[in-house]
Amino acid sequence: MKKLSLPITIAVILVVGYLVFTARPADNQNGTVIQSPPPNTSEVGCDDMFSSGEFIISKSTREGYCDVTVPLAGYKTIGYSLSYPEGWTVRLAGAEGMNLFFNEGINSGTKKGLFLQLTLTDLPLEQADKATYNFEWSGADPLVSPEESIQSKRIETIGDKQVLTLITSEGDLYLNRYFLLKKRNEYTTLYMLRSEVSKSDYEDRDYIEFLNIVREIIVSMEFVD
Repeated sequence: MKKLSLPITIAVILVVGYLVFTARPADNQNGTVIQSPPPNTSEVGCDDMFSSGEFIISKSTREGYCDVTVPLAGYKTIGYSLSYPEGWTVRLAGAEGMNLFFNEGINSGTKKGLFLQLTLTDLPLEQADKATYNFEWSGADPLVSPEESIQSKRIETIGDKQVLTLITSEGDLYLNRYFLLKKRNEYTTLYMLRSEVSKSDYEDRDYIEFLNIVREIIVSMEFVD
């Protein structure tokens, strides 16, 4: 059998060693061994604490809720934490792993899709719906499509936060958005929570209750310094 050359042998050892190391479970802050799947495919519950380094999920002190923290250490955008109902799925979203997607592909009762997206902005809260985000090298894209028609736009207080609430329509859909700002040093992070529903279901009791849950999520939001 032909022997491998020394450089090839070293390369094989390094690759095998890397695979063995990355396959090891991570340790959470409580010392419990847990598995850390890739951040963009994580859909986990909160019965047991979960930590991937990019986000942390644990049981909330509030009955029937989970807590999730996205620290964003080393980012210009400001990290955050919030509480959401048990039974909801959640995963990190976006190329930089800053966003959260709840109940992806699910529309059952009060369990509906909710997207939390972050971007940096210089705009004041009353103009937050004009903000844009950059995806890799594609250039700036608007958070709100110019094709959407504004049905309602107002600033209100939800919990201890000033929030721009926006309702738009496009085609057969109504879209609800909530915008929050948090400033640290010279950078301001914009947080946008977005959901959508067919116009025929907009006044459905389940969707109204879902929007109440979204408002409770906003109340629970805290920012990581």
